[in-house]
Amino acid sequence: MNTMLRCIFVAGILLVTGGADAKSAGNASAAYCSPEEYCASNTAAGGLMDNSKAVEPEPTSAEDFNIRGAVKSEKGDKQGAIADYTRAIELDPLYVPAYMNRAADKLDLGDKPGVIADLSEAARLGNAGAQQWLKENGVSGW
Repeated sequence: MNTMLRCIFVAGILLVTGGADAKSAGNASAAYCSPEEYCASNTAAGGLMDNSKAVEPEPTSAEDFNIRGAVKSEKGDKQGAIADYTRAIELDPLYVPAYMNRAADKLDLGDKPGVIADLSEAARLGNAGAQQWLKENGVSGW
């Protein structure tokens, strides 16, 4: 994955969520973190199990799906991660971290039109990192 792009995504999320207070720090972690950083377990498999338990009974939280997607992405399951980010967006179409994470995994898979679509939506919602990436990559309108 393009490390610089991932950093831009996280920085943009911090801008949107308002910085580093406890609540926004949680949102930034949810946007992208390793299983070791977010989950109680020190293994990716354990992290996935922990997050699956949080989501399976009644999946109502966009943040839970976003977290589970980040764990799947870290394990290399990009398609599974994209499915979870998509579900997060269905639950909360204004949840910018899911657009950002989905764009990052689509970039890893070489889906540039998908990246542009997700970043355009995140930019429309006010994410400065997405706006910057679109400008730097010559996407019209930004």
